[in-house]
Parts: sequence; C-alpha cells; structure tokens
Amino acid sequence: MPMTHQAGKKDRERLRRFCPSGLLRPPCTVRLASTLWSLLAILLGSACSNSDIRHHDAWQRYTSSLGRILARTATSPAPTPALLPHAAQLTLSVSTNEINLLEFLQLQRCALQQTLADKNSILGRHSDAAAQLVFTLRFLNEVDACTSQMKAAGNKELTASLQAAKTAKRRQLPRQLANALLAGPEYRALWHSPAQQRQPYPPQQQDSAVRALQRWQQLQTVWLQGRDYHLHAEVLGLLNDIRRGLGGELLIFQGRALQGLQQANALLAQRISGRALCLNGSPTAQAKRYQAVLHRRFVGDIQPLAARANRHQQALMKAVHDIEATLDDALRPNGAALPGNYQQWRVHRDALLTEVLLKHRQHVALNSQLLKQCGLAGSTP
Repeated sequence: MPMTHQAGKKDRERLRRFCPSGLLRPPCTVRLASTLWSLLAILLGSACSNSDIRHHDAWQRYTSSLGRILARTATSPAPTPALLPHAAQLTLSVSTNEINLLEFLQLQRCALQQTLADKNSILGRHSDAAAQLVFTLRFLNEVDACTSQMKAAGNKELTASLQAAKTAKRRQLPRQLANALLAGPEYRALWHSPAQQRQPYPPQQQDSAVRALQRWQQLQTVWLQGRDYHLHAEVLGLLNDIRRGLGGELLIFQGRALQGLQQANALLAQRISGRALCLNGSPTAQAKRYQAVLHRRFVGDIQPLAARANRHQQALMKAVHDIEATLDDALRPNGAALPGNYQQWRVHRDALLTEVLLKHRQHVALNSQLLKQCGLAGSTP
C-alpha cells in the first residue's frame, strides 16, 4: 500500500529525531541499520512461518499414523530449550593498564594518541565490549610505531610504559574477544528462539552467520598470534551478520525433531517387543499400510527438511566449535576459562543436537527391524 503524504512526513520527522546529526554519520548508520533489520524481521515473521508449520504438522501426522496402524500409544515431553544465560553471567573481567595524562601529552606525534583520546572520550568510556575490543586492536596496531618514535627520542620511561601496556593488552585480548562475541547481544540474537521465524527454516541458502563466524575465527586466530591488528574495522560488520543468524531456529527445529523421534521410537519399540506385526514373515495389509506411512510421512515429508537442517547444523556448529576451542586454548595459559554458565549452556546445546542424531539412527534401526519381520526390508510400497 503506498504511503500517504502525511504518514511520510511523520516518518521523516521520526528519523530526524532518531538521527539529528544526519543519517550518514556514525553511530547513526549502525543504529538505523539495526532498527531496519528489526522491522524487517517483524514483517517477515508471519510470512516465513510456513516451513515451521510444515515440519510440526509432518511429525504430528507421522506419529499419529504410526500409533493407529501399530495399535500403540506413546507421548514424549518437549525437550527443555537451551537458553543462553544473561550477558552479565557470561562476561569475563578485564583489567586495564592505561597511559596516564602526562604520558598521553607526550604522544602528540603518534597515531596512538587519537586512539587513546577516542577511548577516553565520553562515548569511549561508556562503549560496549565490541567497541572496547576495537580500541584494543587499534592500540595494538599502532603501539609499535609509537614505541619506536619514543625510543628514538630517548624517552625511556614512556617507551617502557608503552611496552608494558602492549603486554597487558595482549594478555587480556582472549577475554575481550570472548566478551565481544559470546557475551554480546549479537550472539544472543543468533541463538534467540523467536516466537515467529525471522527467515524460512531450514534455510535454502547459507546462513549469513556461518560465513561471519568463519571469518571471526580467522581473525581471532591471527590476532591472538600477534598479527593483522589493522583488520579491526571488520569487527562490527561481522557482529551484525552474526545477529541475523539462525541458531535459534536450528534449536527449535531439532528440539521438535527429538520429541517426534522419541515418540515414534517408543511406538515402534512397543510393537517390536509385543505381539508381532507379521507372524509368518509375510506382509499383511496392516504391515503394508505401515510401510506406506513410513515412506510417505517420514521419508517423503520429514527427511528432506531434516537433511537441509543437518547441512545447516554442520556448517554453523563447525564454525562455533572452532571459535570456542580457540578461546579455550587462549584463556587457559592465563589461568582463565569461559564462564561456567556458558560452558553449561554449551553442553546442553550440543547434547540436544547429538541426541537428535542418535535417536534418528535408532529410528532407522527400529524401522528396519519391523520391516524385516514382515519381509519388507529393502522394498518400496
């Protein structure tokens, strides 16, 4: 529907209040982009829920049909969702080693002076963990050139202060990387379980967060090795891509799959351990109906969605596990570790995804056993 002149005027006024200094100046561009993505997610929510409904209905149809044909009943509780703890429970403490005012005044010929000025401004002192990471990377990128200048000028005290600050910031870098990503709002948005899907799931194409997480892993690896600090400009853009990821949708999808598999496996196990579906090894009419349901409902409806979700899971979780392992290794030498609350959530998250795989294999084995009982193994309806 076209926007009326009056509505357009109100929207322009709202934007002026939101960004009084101009839309093309940071941080307004970042805030505006974030707002527009949020609005787009709301608009797409109802339109993108069909695949979610399809998956939910597919499991209901399959388990209901199995129960009727096998003459058995079984229920399965929904698994407890793996909710990422609050940011305050995930933030690692970071100590600072700041340059004092007298030393700062002597850095006028160094690019590092502007970085320190930005960090100690009102905005810099109240910036979030991601911005603090960027300040640290800027410092590490500029400190060697400034140290060389101070050394050439014979300023031994300031040279020593800069070297000490560099050592301290490199020691704190693993903590800052963990805070900026794992405790940040973008990572929380990645694993958020929305009431309505932000995008169709399973995704037809690569999740935007996968590529961003892979790049984050590449960058944090070289930064922890003491190289390529000049690439700090990529941090905020990568976090914005991570924010739009589909980790929450993955957990919802696999949680529903686990519930369906547990119920279906219980139905099959009851029938296998009870009265035989086929007494003499020959297929009955009931056995053929069971075979048809298996192929139509499970193989035809559920498996294609599951295959796409599994491809997404493999790509996303490979990137996430690489990041977590690198941070684990980087924190350990300094006697630190990822917060216990994060580690508990990680165990819960991975246990859910592993259990789905195990239950799926069990489901295939139980179906094979029942089909073999009726002489239907390897045949199609």
